[in-house]
Amino acid sequence: MRVTEAQHYTELRSSLAQDWFKFLGETFPHSRWLCLPNIGDSIKEYLSVWDINAIILSGGDDIGVYPVRDETEFALLDIADKEGFKVLGVCRGLQLMHNWLGGELVRNGAEFENKHKSTRHKILFNNEPHEVNSYHSCTLKGETAADIISTADDNSIEAIAYKNMLGVMWHPEREETLPLWQKEFITNFLYN
Repeated sequence: MRVTEAQHYTELRSSLAQDWFKFLGETFPHSRWLCLPNIGDSIKEYLSVWDINAIILSGGDDIGVYPVRDETEFALLDIADKEGFKVLGVCRGLQLMHNWLGGELVRNGAEFENKHKSTRHKILFNNEPHEVNSYHSCTLKGETAADIISTADDNSIEAIAYKNMLGVMWHPEREETLPLWQKEFITNFLYN
């Protein structure tokens, strides 16, 4: 979950935007969800008492800003890889997967941000054009074992897959109405 800071006093919180709950309820109506706290490597022990079979890494917070979140999510990827859990990474989640696989992130300039930050743009997915929302200012650099499954029209990577992991650079939870192709893409991945 995103790390937020309390106002007027010092306290870090693990939080999730409310649009996630609408998205989860509509997209996975028969699933039970548990929000995982940012507790670093201790997440491995914490997770051992829950019957977890999939993990979603949400967006927000650049890698390196809150090291406890980074440590927590890298540990979650280790667990998922070892146990075969499905992982859906959204925006930062995709970036974290890429980094976990040995890739780098590049922060781009204003021209890139004009096309990718707080806007919508076209991607190519399954050889068909689609439009997605976009809130990122980083691109992926360096080859990894992941397969590239979607790119934007500027050739920046928009979705990757690796074993039991799927990462998308857009935010499906922020769509007013989730397009059918996105819902099918995500649910087919998580349930198959």
